[in-house]
Amino acid sequence: KDKKSKDGKWQISFSPIFRYSVAFCLLILVVMLLGGGILSFSQMKKDAKASLTSVHAQIAQKIDESITLLEALAVLPEYYDPDIPPIEKVKKLDQMAPIFGYLMICYVDIIVYSDGSEPVSLASRDYMQRLFSTGERQVTDSFAAGADGATLNYTVAVPLLDERNNITGSLFCAISFDEVGEILEQSA
Repeated sequence: KDKKSKDGKWQISFSPIFRYSVAFCLLILVVMLLGGGILSFSQMKKDAKASLTSVHAQIAQKIDESITLLEALAVLPEYYDPDIPPIEKVKKLDQMAPIFGYLMICYVDIIVYSDGSEPVSLASRDYMQRLFSTGERQVTDSFAAGADGATLNYTVAVPLLDERNNITGSLFCAISFDEVGEILEQSA
């Protein structure tokens, strides 16, 4: 604002200019912060989607590898032949599990056989009932299993079919939930 002083000279007040300049700077700062926040949020969203896509692919690959391995073993007579004692099948599979990086690979004919422990029935498990009724491979969601009943794992199971396509049992492997967790951590 312009004002006339007592001696008749005009004086210019800079306070309105200063207020407008401060308001303008604050407005620019708010716009920059909002823009930065929006850009950061959209970038994090893109990164999360890419990470989930990567994790999905890695987990799907692990399941596909498991199915391939089990189906390759399932065509061998030493596993589908009911005349071979289950403990012989189990001993071979127990040796293979750590080599292929699995928590366990088991032979099942509704009873899970293991070397050195008591056999356990899986007749009550839905996925085993589906496998034996349909003859189709099964991949489970994560569930509590193991002797402690608290170990989370995913199970991939394939049927053992003899020459006449009769189901003589199944092979299954467990993918530990911790392994899936490691894949998620690596991706993050």
